Amino acid sequence: MASYEDHVLLEATRFRRAIEDAKQAGDLDAPHPGFRDFPQGSCGAATVMLCTYLAERGLDGWLYACGKRENPHETHAWAEREGLVVDITADPFPEHGTVYVGPRTPWFDTWEPSYGPPKVDRVAPDDDYMEGPAYQAILRHLP
Repeated sequence: MASYEDHVLLEATRFRRAIEDAKQAGDLDAPHPGFRDFPQGSCGAATVMLCTYLAERGLDGWLYACGKRENPHETHAWAEREGLVVDITADPFPEHGTVYVGPRTPWFDTWEPSYGPPKVDRVAPDDDYMEGPAYQAILRHLP
């Protein structure tokens, strides 16, 4: 039987692929222009959507982590739950691959994170935020 971490990795990888497929099909251009340079600059929205997706599959309890650091000034977002990190947008940084699921590494410690619940209300299909229509477009590309 697969471990919890393996299950999260499988679902996170599926979700990442669905984002890439939706972007390639042009399905994210209108609903969320922040995905134009995915994964660059889309970590916040992608993490909120990932937390929603995981919760819908019974893998809930994730916190939204938004980190910042200086020299140079950068920000990055990922999800954490009880010491487990899931990050589907770390590839602009050479320290991690496309999808990372595992314990906090020294790389995550280089960020000054603030934590909070993911704003999952932003992904409702009829909301006023861009995340709702973008999330629905991504879901259409899942197997």
